[in-house]
Amino acid sequence: ASLPANTAAQLARFGTQTPGQRVRRPRTGPRGRQLHVRLMDPSRGDTKARVLVLSARGLRGFLTGVPAYRALRAAYPEHEIVLAAPEPLTELITLTGSVDRLLPTRQLRPLPWQGAAPVVAADLHGNDPASHDVVRAVEAPVTMLYASAADPTVAGPWWNEEEDEASRWCRLLEWWGILADPGARQLALPFVRPAVRGAIVAGRVVAVQIGRD
Repeated sequence: ASLPANTAAQLARFGTQTPGQRVRRPRTGPRGRQLHVRLMDPSRGDTKARVLVLSARGLRGFLTGVPAYRALRAAYPEHEIVLAAPEPLTELITLTGSVDRLLPTRQLRPLPWQGAAPVVAADLHGNDPASHDVVRAVEAPVTMLYASAADPTVAGPWWNEEEDEASRWCRLLEWWGILADPGARQLALPFVRPAVRGAIVAGRVVAVQIGRD
């Protein structure tokens, strides 16, 4: 599937734990191993410990969350990282080197989660009950949320409206003692010689650079 010009532009632009516990710093670049990403099947009984990340805002939300995905992978190397996001993003998940599965979701509908609760659930979507309640519903023992005027009783850092989104999600994790690098947002694009000059091919995804000679 070919990505529209605005999608290509965004790709080019971004190239149980307790508070205070420190973990190792994640790598700033894509991890060396290639992940085989699967759509999560709610009907199967999963036994592996999992970490849930909610980011249901589409491509931009997905891209700004990349440094946080990598930080969670470094903090929980033996866990399965599950990203709740729109299904069309499946082709891009492997490029992060951090996410094991996609749990398809549309906006802020209840997640079709089955099996044991994740050990951690992180809201990288918003700062109010609309997204918080989606995350709370999976009943993880640790829920990473932002406090705000819309949801002031949350045990978490206070939302800063002026903050860069990648930095925002990293700050949320750092409040919980997980070191995160907002600059670790490059995607690992495998090189395939494209049929169209100026295109970047990643699997079946084609990003065409507009306005170049």
